[in-house]
Amino acid sequence: MERTKEIAMIAGVFTILGAIINPFISIIYSISSTPNEADWIEKGNDFSSVYQYKKAINCFDEAIDLNPRSERAWNFKGYALYRLGEYDTALSCFDTAINISQQYADAWNNKGGTLFQIGRYEEAIKAYSYIQKIDPTFKIDPQFADAWFETGRSRYRLGNFNESLQAFNRVIELNPEYALAWGYKGRVLDDQGRISESIQAYNEALNLNSQLAPVWYSKGSILYMQGQYNESIQAYNKAIEINPYDAGAWSNKGVVLYHLGRYNESIQAFDEALSLNPWLLEALFNKGLALDAQNNHGEALQIYDKIVKSISTNTSSQQLTNKLLANAWFQKGVDLYLLEKYDESLQAYNKAIEINPYDADIWNNKGVVLYHLGRYNESIQAYDEALNITPQFSTVWHNKGYLLNNLGRITETNATISMAEELGYTG
Repeated sequence: MERTKEIAMIAGVFTILGAIINPFISIIYSISSTPNEADWIEKGNDFSSVYQYKKAINCFDEAIDLNPRSERAWNFKGYALYRLGEYDTALSCFDTAINISQQYADAWNNKGGTLFQIGRYEEAIKAYSYIQKIDPTFKIDPQFADAWFETGRSRYRLGNFNESLQAFNRVIELNPEYALAWGYKGRVLDDQGRISESIQAYNEALNLNSQLAPVWYSKGSILYMQGQYNESIQAYNKAIEINPYDAGAWSNKGVVLYHLGRYNESIQAFDEALSLNPWLLEALFNKGLALDAQNNHGEALQIYDKIVKSISTNTSSQQLTNKLLANAWFQKGVDLYLLEKYDESLQAYNKAIEINPYDADIWNNKGVVLYHLGRYNESIQAYDEALNITPQFSTVWHNKGYLLNNLGRITETNATISMAEELGYTG
């Protein structure tokens, strides 16, 4: 009987907003009795500096009424709209500023950042590429190194890892102390399987800025995948120290503790994750596995029931959570089997097979339950289904041979047991 499905890690992502240039510098000013365009822009920027974006927009509109071709007023108005989440209107403002002055790099940068924020990555790349044409060495303003950085992020989101890596390398070439560029470079290298280079990049990022929680998170994940569990926990602890409200970091810490056999601490970590995000079903599932590891099958069974009910009543997430749902039914089948509730266990495995009919583990376990129910022919059929999926599955060959032997089918038994031993079955 296969006991558990693989415990699930939560993928790390950098949750950094697209770089938008904040146009304001807070200053003390006086407005003349008949304010001009510059006065209204100045006043609008001061409102932006204290997050009063609607008042700022009114000021920029006054400046635009005085001079409809004020690219600065249009750009700053777009920034205020971006901060209010009115992305389409913000883009219209940036486009107006660009139409007035094609060389206005601030507006191109802000357009790129807005496009990135709403997931229009190809268009964001085009906007950033225009800045690079305006100022390929970034002598106008060092902040436009962000254009290369955002190009790299956009390429990454599109799955263009090589081009993404080239962009981050360009940022680092221009500014070796750009910590986030090192962090993203590490993430790309990780996705390319270049593990040692990835860890080096993460370390560079953290040497420059030790407060980058997402980089600690990613470093923890890669160390976990390398089996360096103690180092992985240290990285997750740093991520949590910086941002104790990151449910994913708590959940992943729980996974590492589980693999170290520290089940009580693992459960505590999963509980922390669930207190922050009760809908983080991966953490709930993993808590069930930790309880199973402590032979607390009754409480684990309650967790798997909760997952099944949660997913079944939330049809909008059904497609995204099919694997988790199948695993919950699988683990439910395991616990019911261990509690000798064979009919209910069989029902659970049938549910898992409905969702994922190509999992040999489920078919094997179904065969075991059918054996205990005395339904031998159906048990053999289940083992055969498992072997059709995974012909090298030595445990299934053994289980089938054991059943055939009990049925007195000696010739078939010998051939089947020999196959199990040939494939490395040791019991």
